[in-house]
Amino acid sequence: RQSASPRKHIRSFLQEMAAALTAPSGPVALAPAFRLTHTAVNSFKGSADNDPSYIMGLASPAAAAAAVAVAGSERELKLYDRATLQCTRTVAAPAHADRVNEVSFAPPRSAAAGLLFSASSDGAVRAWDCGGGGGGGAAPSLELRGGREEVWSVSVSDGPLVAAGTQAALLLWDVRRADTPAARLEVHTDAVSAVRFHS
Repeated sequence: RQSASPRKHIRSFLQEMAAALTAPSGPVALAPAFRLTHTAVNSFKGSADNDPSYIMGLASPAAAAAAVAVAGSERELKLYDRATLQCTRTVAAPAHADRVNEVSFAPPRSAAAGLLFSASSDGAVRAWDCGGGGGGGAAPSLELRGGREEVWSVSVSDGPLVAAGTQAALLLWDVRRADTPAARLEVHTDAVSAVRFHS
């Protein structure tokens, strides 16, 4: 016996939703409307002629974390306090030889837990230890390369894997054997601008 077509399932779902919304029992209770209660404005100053640095990427180690990592257009990686928006630490400046396109923290259960990963147009994915003090001259804890093409996106799994999107491919590394990619999947004809592992 064949299952019902996907179109029939969608039609059935839409009919159920329409019936629920027009039920005689009264209007459906919706979530309260979103209200903007605070607006935070901050200026990130770059090093070139005091021009503001564009924010290229943001990452937080956890939803309730006090810090947020910022990748700036001057190729720097900094940590900012979420409440005050003040810079608390320069992780690396410059972090790469070219633009930093994305930053991502490794999840707590990852083999790379505690590290901040940065993807760059210089062809590298680098991992940075954000736990210690120090200035912007820190060396990366790990560098992943799969060629010379720009790296647009990066994501870290709960295990040992790191994924990166390049100009036309998806690269996977095992951080325990990071000298070469474990896999290269050429599945796109244009830049892979976002990659994500799901828990």
